[in-house]
Amino acid sequence: VFMDTIGDFGLPSALAAVYRFPTLPYSIYSAIYTSPIRFDMAGVLSFYLVLFIAIAMFVQFYALRKARFDFLSSRATAAVPKKMGRKGLLLTAGNVLFLILVIGIPMGTNVAVSFMNNISRGFVWSNWTLHYYRELFVNKQALFQGLYHSLMIAGSTAVISLIIGFLVAYVLIYSRFRWKRLIDIFSLVTLAVPGVVLGIGYIFVWNQAWLENIGLLLYGTPWILVLASVAGAIPIITRIIIGSLTKIPIQLIHAAELQGVGFIRRSHEILLPLIRGALLSAGLAAFGSSVFDLAVSTILYPPNFMTLPVAINKGFEDLKFGYATAATMLGGGFVILIILLLELAFRRKERQLHD
Repeated sequence: VFMDTIGDFGLPSALAAVYRFPTLPYSIYSAIYTSPIRFDMAGVLSFYLVLFIAIAMFVQFYALRKARFDFLSSRATAAVPKKMGRKGLLLTAGNVLFLILVIGIPMGTNVAVSFMNNISRGFVWSNWTLHYYRELFVNKQALFQGLYHSLMIAGSTAVISLIIGFLVAYVLIYSRFRWKRLIDIFSLVTLAVPGVVLGIGYIFVWNQAWLENIGLLLYGTPWILVLASVAGAIPIITRIIIGSLTKIPIQLIHAAELQGVGFIRRSHEILLPLIRGALLSAGLAAFGSSVFDLAVSTILYPPNFMTLPVAINKGFEDLKFGYATAATMLGGGFVILIILLLELAFRRKERQLHD
């Protein structure tokens, strides 16, 4: 929680439009997107941010090193469900109230503001309007082009990440590779590196003049967004696939190897059919996180290549709250609809296979 919060860029970026409270990730962004451009300051601030996260990781590893594991040796007894008493009711009510405050009210406010002509006039009938939604379709190039670009990047990210994640998980679970522990560590690195630091690093690495001579000058192209999104998605996809592969007995793989079945056929005929549910979950997780990744998109998006998070964020920065919230509802709703349709199509296919 500490590492995720200290590296968060989206919330400070949205609040910066109306309230000055600079955080380390937002200060890094400001260093390269305000005049004069200070790449040196962005690099130093990124170093401090990574240092704080490294300290947190050290504390975690140290605590795990000291951990002890004890097992109960007595016979197991059947659990008897108990009725929820007054304390249970109070805890449930407290949890519901807390979720309403931190999730329900902000989401409901976004919906309300997208239909309000003027926020200061409040909830009066004459203040309701569809103007901002009409504006999205009248000036559709910014939003729908950004949505199209984000979907293309997210789709490419999901496919590439699934391939890499499956190969990494296979090596970690079924191989006897000597350095697989090192692969495991590298597959988790970007989980601890904030998106804003990852974006700054990509600028430093992929903006070298000599890369143009060999056709690898990725900075200023959509491919750098795909590459950064894949780096961010690999840890999540790898963990999901590893969780499903551990349930498949290794004897199945050994038996196939003894029969001379190659890796591609073993994967296609044994592993993939057994973990297709996990693959779908991993792919949708990578797809959804890539679409809404504000930090990477804001720092690395090429000129004249708008993405959905950047289009929404620019609306907030220009204090066009009605337009920005309408774009959030429409764009976010469309992405969620795609995810739900893919999930339903998969479940329907599963039922057909079982029948």
